[in-house]
Amino acid sequence: MVLMKDYYCENIFDDNYKFSPSGIFYAPKFGEYESYIEYAKNLPQFPDPEIFGFHSNAAITKNLNETDSTLEAILLT
Repeated sequence: MVLMKDYYCENIFDDNYKFSPSGIFYAPKFGEYESYIEYAKNLPQFPDPEIFGFHSNAAITKNLNETDSTLEAILLT
């Protein structure tokens, strides 16, 4: 229900509505197919946790977990 409140609402038809506080994520304006592809290509490859509704500290936790997993795999080999 939280996702629907933020992403599936009438506000997305407003050109100034952003999905995240940084303003990177928004519903692109109506246009040609290529404009949507270009919009998707310009999105960050590794987005900040804000787009998922998490606090910025979630990135720190994710990075620590990935580091632990990598080091554990190296030690096992």
